[in-house]
Amino acid sequence: MYYQAVPHKFFRLPSEVGGRIAALDADTGRLLWDRQSEYQTRPMIVGERVYAQGAAWDLRTGTPIAFDFHRSYGCGQISAGAHMLLFRSATLGYWDLRRRDSLQNFGGVRPGCWINAIPAGGIVLVPEGSSKCVCSYQMQAWIALIGERSGEETPRANERNQHAP
Repeated sequence: MYYQAVPHKFFRLPSEVGGRIAALDADTGRLLWDRQSEYQTRPMIVGERVYAQGAAWDLRTGTPIAFDFHRSYGCGQISAGAHMLLFRSATLGYWDLRRRDSLQNFGGVRPGCWINAIPAGGIVLVPEGSSKCVCSYQMQAWIALIGERSGEETPRANERNQHAP
């Protein structure tokens, strides 16, 4: 349970007091831990950790975990996959959770102001997010990204079509 985590105060509801995060047991509803903390985005659970812009915690104990997350700029929340965080960081930004200080940007594409970089099934889907924006971005298109698999070579579209009947 989070109490309030939006960078723009005009989105804050009266019930969102801010400055705290807590975990409850899903079976019993018993409070597992409750911490005072400042963070700027809605938390995400990835494995045994909870991540937010500005902080990270052990899911079971609430113990703070060193997490020096930063991004260029941009509104919007963060989405998460098993090994990465996705967000707006001027352009599409991503953070590899397996490496330290791993901010990367995929230029020319503007994610929307909400959650729209979606990691699912080993790919990342990003619907176009700039068509009603006054910002200037080069590519107004949906994109899908797939990572390299260790030891495997991903065939290119034209190579697959060479062997078609």
